Amino acid sequence: MYVLAAQPTTANLNSTYGFTDNLAYLGGWVVYNFPGLPNMGPSPPSTLVAPVLDESFNGQTVYLASIETIEGCPPDGFWEYVIDSVAVTYAS
Repeated sequence: MYVLAAQPTTANLNSTYGFTDNLAYLGGWVVYNFPGLPNMGPSPPSTLVAPVLDESFNGQTVYLASIETIEGCPPDGFWEYVIDSVAVTYAS
């Protein structure tokens, strides 16, 4: 989960499929969509703490962005990446 100054696009992804030009990185979590799979990573927290940004962002729109990674799906084990974001107004 990232905080970005501009709405993200796939062109903003770096070679490791993350956002290099971020204002803050809030963490990465694992959520499984198939029943019966073992837990292999931390689940998302129930709350997030807003990062402290530079005063110049006060009252400005920033974007909470996530990158969903779908990996190893049968039959050929393809990888897929999906970007989702929401605009929020930052208040310090």
